Amino acid sequence: MHDIRLTLSPTADVNVPLLRHHAPSGAAGWGYLGSGPADTALRILAQFLPVPKTGPRTPEEVLLHLGLPSDDEQREQALADLSDEQTEDLDRRYAEHCEQLPIRLFDGQYVSRQAWQLHQEFKRDVLGGLNQECDHVIEADTIHQWIHQRQTPDVSASAACR
Repeated sequence: MHDIRLTLSPTADVNVPLLRHHAPSGAAGWGYLGSGPADTALRILAQFLPVPKTGPRTPEEVLLHLGLPSDDEQREQALADLSDEQTEDLDRRYAEHCEQLPIRLFDGQYVSRQAWQLHQEFKRDVLGGLNQECDHVIEADTIHQWIHQRQTPDVSASAACR
């Protein structure tokens, strides 16, 4: 992973791909706690906590991944043919997959659930205190350490797909 460069000239920018969710323009920002820094935080964390290259991205894809139809009526019929133990196992596996689904942004792109969960805190802790009238470099090691200090199991997303 590379260091992050926040530059002002010719306009505020960051050396990672554009993502837009909070700020419609996607303009980079730092030094305050608004929508520009929120998107900048998402852009940075998406590089360090990427979406897995394989696997489902939506609840419907989770169902298909588990071998279940996405159509409600067809799925109910398929589940009716299973034992209670098999149904409980599928429910558990469905919930586990849903807890890991990436988050779809306003612009249609996806970020990992962990990047989403941490971006506001990153904005506040790292970007918010920077001078908005200067260029900055945030070393990759600094970002890795910041992430490592906050990595915890996600228990808040268990109902995300239900």
